[in-house]
Amino acid sequence: MFKSILKKTFIIVIAFTLVISNIAYASTENRELINYPENSIYNIKTNEENIPMSNYKSQNTSEVIDQVKNWKLSTKQILEKAYNQKVINIKEDDNYITFEYDYDTSLLEPQLLKTEYLKPSSNLANSNIPTKINYAWGWSDGYFKGDSKSGLWSAVKTVVIAIPGMVGKTVANIFSLVLGIGDAYLSANTPVTCETSVKYYYLNKIGYVQDQVFGYWLPYCYVGSRRGFVRYIGVVKDSSGQPITQKVSEKTGSPSNNPTNYDTIEKKSNFDNNTWIVNKAISQYQYDDGVYSDIFGTGLNLTPTLP
Repeated sequence: MFKSILKKTFIIVIAFTLVISNIAYASTENRELINYPENSIYNIKTNEENIPMSNYKSQNTSEVIDQVKNWKLSTKQILEKAYNQKVINIKEDDNYITFEYDYDTSLLEPQLLKTEYLKPSSNLANSNIPTKINYAWGWSDGYFKGDSKSGLWSAVKTVVIAIPGMVGKTVANIFSLVLGIGDAYLSANTPVTCETSVKYYYLNKIGYVQDQVFGYWLPYCYVGSRRGFVRYIGVVKDSSGQPITQKVSEKTGSPSNNPTNYDTIEKKSNFDNNTWIVNKAISQYQYDDGVYSDIFGTGLNLTPTLP
């Protein structure tokens, strides 16, 4: 018991000290150290209270309603100050009270999309320990290479080019998409080059537990997803290999903070299972098992292994 308290105290100290930049991640496969920039949303501390009352809707008294109203207001102020993002909406359903953030174009990514507090009256968690989930998003720093092919048109036009996260396309299909040309324009001996690449929008769900001794909210479970946006490049060369025509087909994610026009989407196991995420966070906290992480990346490009 004493050892457990010491360990949790150490975690609190890490969360409390703003100059700290190291967070240890534990996954089912490996453990790696990721260095977050100072004051990143991934290491900002908060100490807001949990939602008051265990089942305030059933009581439905003016006193209880006022308590929850005041909690929403004070929590909104704490979150806005901590993350430097404006809360633009507060929603409530049977299980969650959710704070949604505005997209601040003046801030560097990553930012938060929303924060969900699990109600004490919800039966989704296996414990009465308070939990919440932060939704953190960010973009990859540039594109990640897919595949490329160069050669004479007659030799490569039927070759299938790999596309990350998608079924491949032939060189001819990509040239038709990018340049709108094919056999009618290109002779058999025309040198060409075809390339694919992808940029990623990352969305990570971070399960937090409110420490029962100090009251700070600590991250114990990270589960991620990524949305891919494919870029195609088609190059036509002259007989000496000089590029004479090049066109790019690429897509801008819209809206930037939560794009819906993606080409691909990948999710880690349990990404869509918030019940699993909050219970995993509680389990990691209760049994001193460290921080669980299963993500593709953060938008910070912190290590060469991400995404």
